[in-house]
Amino acid sequence: MSAHDESEAFDAEPATTLSPGEPSSPLWLPALGAALFAAVGVWWFAGDEAAGDGAEPGKAAGAATAVAAPPEAAPPAVKPPPAPAPPAMVRPLPPLRPVGSAGAPSVSGKLDPEVIKRLQEAAAKRKAEAGH
Repeated sequence: MSAHDESEAFDAEPATTLSPGEPSSPLWLPALGAALFAAVGVWWFAGDEAAGDGAEPGKAAGAATAVAAPPEAAPPAVKPPPAPAPPAMVRPLPPLRPVGSAGAPSVSGKLDPEVIKRLQEAAAKRKAEAGH
């Protein structure tokens, strides 16, 4: 029998009895689910009430006493020290040039003859400095 034949035998009536060999769920299982759902709901709403005042949950009483105390003068703001300068050994990167400008690769990915000549001269200079 193919899967297509099985769908023709489907009746849209809900099952009122369990299939043979299928265990029934114990009655405490749905009760446990309902109790967990209710406990999470109570925890959610109780925690949300304390957080509505801007305080952390569980610290609502401490927040009420802190409001009653007079505010103290705030210490003067201290500026952070300036960022240190980069080390002298770091060489800055050359500025990026837009595609199509002099010295930049063209859109086709080929280099201009002038750029090729400068690269060859730089390579020859490095080779001469290395002593090869």
